[in-house]
Amino acid sequence: MILRLHSLIIVGLSACAVGVYGPVRASTHAVTTDVDLVIQAAAAAVQGGVAKLDASRDSVTWQSPMLVMAQEKHEANWIIEHLLIEQMLSRGTTVVLDSTGVSPYASRLAYRIVDLNIRGSSGLVGSTVSRECRITTALRLSSESDGAVLWQDESSGHQGDRVPKTHIDALSNDDFGFADTSIEKRSWGKIAEPAIVSGVLGSLVYFFFSNR
Repeated sequence: MILRLHSLIIVGLSACAVGVYGPVRASTHAVTTDVDLVIQAAAAAVQGGVAKLDASRDSVTWQSPMLVMAQEKHEANWIIEHLLIEQMLSRGTTVVLDSTGVSPYASRLAYRIVDLNIRGSSGLVGSTVSRECRITTALRLSSESDGAVLWQDESSGHQGDRVPKTHIDALSNDDFGFADTSIEKRSWGKIAEPAIVSGVLGSLVYFFFSNR
């Protein structure tokens, strides 16, 4: 039920964006919302983390069913949970979602979002914004029988693209504050400041040597 709900949310967000900007979707590139960008970066992080877990199977063993749960609260936990469950199910691992339920579980895979940010930058005269999402996640595998930590590691993922400035507001969603793009705008002052400083220093050096 949870997997289906998360899938519907992801598909629904993309559908809303396409509905608002139909002509953009009909051109050469699909519309990618801020949430979509986070999902893509998170997928890379989760895949990297599970790949590290796979690589440790010679020294680390665990039993099914496996309880997947968050270590800390975060608005984007549902994304990591969905992607992590998908990865473990594809490996034939039986997954349990509710630790208070009647279903027994033998091992626990806890996840945590260490860092998540999505930033955008635009030029003074350009018509596009460069977006980049970076996320770092931590995974910890423990035995349910004695609580011993069997394995833990961190992995990161990032995803970037360029979108029209006029689409930035439509690609965001107030319901998902974690995916709000922080736009870094350049100003003429920032560009002119180094030139001004260099000019002043050059003049001081010139007057110093000319007066000797």
